[in-house]
Amino acid sequence: MENVVKKDVLRASNEEANRITKECIQTALINLIAVKPFDKITITELVLKSGVSRMSFYRNYKSKEDVILDMCTELEDQLTESIADDSFKNDPRSWYFELFSKVRTHEKEFTLLFSANMPQNITIRILSTAGGIFRRFPLSDEEKYKASAWEGALFGIIFHWLSEGMERSPEEMADMCMKLINNGI
Repeated sequence: MENVVKKDVLRASNEEANRITKECIQTALINLIAVKPFDKITITELVLKSGVSRMSFYRNYKSKEDVILDMCTELEDQLTESIADDSFKNDPRSWYFELFSKVRTHEKEFTLLFSANMPQNITIRILSTAGGIFRRFPLSDEEKYKASAWEGALFGIIFHWLSEGMERSPEEMADMCMKLINNGI
């Protein structure tokens, strides 16, 4: 029994160590991208800035692009968790507010994605998560097209908001979405 407990503690310790290592690498990449183009950042710079060994980096990631993909998955999970609440189904303005608040909270990560010239594939995946929430409900063919149009409009609004430096508040953006999307563009 004692060996089983030790193995569980070691497993938990390794998982925690990997989580901390990944967090250090992600933070270092965000900080480096603020001063240098993504394509000019080397793995050596990344490990030096993060304080982890090259071996630790490669134990967790294959490339700096993998760091971004990992961050993307985390953002998707957080967005999905925060906006998937069924109570938002009858309160779209609160849903929009929650979405824009979450995007603003992760401004550094989105800035990294844009700076890395990866908005077309990764950012679309993250922001489509928001629109994809409604796909969990049974939809008719026409409703599927409406949901796709809605998703495209929402992506365009969020993309523009991010590109303009998020000057408007999440409240203003929620009101704008209610006016543009829910009342028809």
